Amino acid sequence: MRSIVLAAICLLVANASVHAQDERTKRLNEDRAAFESSEQWYYNDLERGFAEARKSGKPLLVVLRCVPCEACKVFDEQVAHEDPRIKPLLEQFVCVRVIKTNGLDLSLFQSDFDQSFAVFMLNADRTIYGRYGTRPETESQETEMSLEGFADTLRQGLELHQGYPRNRDRLAAKTPGKPRYALPEDLPELQKYREFAKVEKLETRMCIHCHQIREAERLEYRKRGAAIPLETLFTWPATTALGFALDPNTSATVADVTKGSPAEQAGLRPDDRLIAVDGQAVISLADVKWALDQAGDKLEVAVELERDDMPLTLALPLAKNWRAKSDISSRVTTWDLRRMVTGGLVLESLDDETRTELKLSQVELALRVKYVGQYGEHAAGKQAGFQEGDIIVEFDGMIRRWRETDLIAYGLTERRRGDSVAVTILRDGQHLERKLPMQ
Repeated sequence: MRSIVLAAICLLVANASVHAQDERTKRLNEDRAAFESSEQWYYNDLERGFAEARKSGKPLLVVLRCVPCEACKVFDEQVAHEDPRIKPLLEQFVCVRVIKTNGLDLSLFQSDFDQSFAVFMLNADRTIYGRYGTRPETESQETEMSLEGFADTLRQGLELHQGYPRNRDRLAAKTPGKPRYALPEDLPELQKYREFAKVEKLETRMCIHCHQIREAERLEYRKRGAAIPLETLFTWPATTALGFALDPNTSATVADVTKGSPAEQAGLRPDDRLIAVDGQAVISLADVKWALDQAGDKLEVAVELERDDMPLTLALPLAKNWRAKSDISSRVTTWDLRRMVTGGLVLESLDDETRTELKLSQVELALRVKYVGQYGEHAAGKQAGFQEGDIIVEFDGMIRRWRETDLIAYGLTERRRGDSVAVTILRDGQHLERKLPMQ
């Protein structure tokens, strides 16, 4: 009887997967039909876009969009259908829409791959003027993106184009250095997609999604038994890790500065308009994150800004491992990191009131199991005996207060696949011991 039930469950899952695949393929075909007759957009044809940019002298605007993904769907539709707030600006660009990352030139197009919508503004000679679109620390995209802010970024991009090539030095670092892999298909985990490179028919099973690039980078470290570097875990780090946030309705204006933070120490203030970070001209939050992401092990970066119409340069300090203060829990690629470290458990921090009720101090580890994975390696936590509502109070001997992000980062930097980690949980007032396999 049990085998029959399991077979039925597998059949239901398979049918659901096929239905989802068909629905996504349908969306891709609808997207292609909507754009192939467009006079404004080149569809999935970068070379034609570059050729037209060289011919017309216009800058190039490239939208990278994972069509089946729900994230940024509304924003993408506003851009794709040329909302009146941005239409006059878009008309000054050669616009290209790219709907999958197969064959994407990673020596040019590097973005926050947790984002299913990203924009590049370029010269015809492939110089990058700016980027737009990042993944926020919350589920709400509105905290970092708005059509008004995008319009401001487009205007700034057009100004940089008008000043080119006199401003070439301020733009040089916006183009990535030579990457380890030229194409997504060159990554060991994505080589299986090479056979689809020349297939014209649009099917989602052939698409390399943006997030798969980042996942493949991390898996390469994990599979060879190496620690995943912090700069690979915390890519495109949040500006809040340094204590400041930008106004999403502008290109790059400071909205808030946290008291006692590195940003306050540097002298940043609300309403400061950022002009350059580490020598790079910045016209969006994505540009700011890119510049910070490329800062490496520098102890500080120069921030050029305008305050009350006056230029000012500040030194923003970068403490060791500062980027690890970002919260990656809402990122798509963290789903695979959970598989590696928590066996598919999704964890959430307890609020102070609940801690008091459970007689847990404010400095102790206390992460509640919000969700338990059910299938494959994402069910390792379930198989180890974890349940929803369990509270992790000790992990591999660690008892200090952590976010889910901190626990995952520890597991990926201090433990390797094949290790087994002792975990103490609180359930119904009792302390229980469990073991989690590192995968």
